[in-house]
Amino acid sequence: MPRNTRLPGHELRNEGAPFAWSSGRYVRQRETWTGKGLCSCGAVSDVLDSNNARKRWHRAHKDEMRQSGGDRG
Repeated sequence: MPRNTRLPGHELRNEGAPFAWSSGRYVRQRETWTGKGLCSCGAVSDVLDSNNARKRWHRAHKDEMRQSGGDRG
């Protein structure tokens, strides 16, 4: 059975879809796989080249939050 990786306050926006900063906000990229991942806590990944890479980033981000004892980024 898969391990539950949920952490309140930390949801990956659009299942790891790529985002880029444009006109003062993050906008979803629809014609490329390259972009940043966004967590609901406000954390932003580096530019990554796939949805799976952004999902891996988000798992690592949540693990860091658990280790630091914080539920918010």
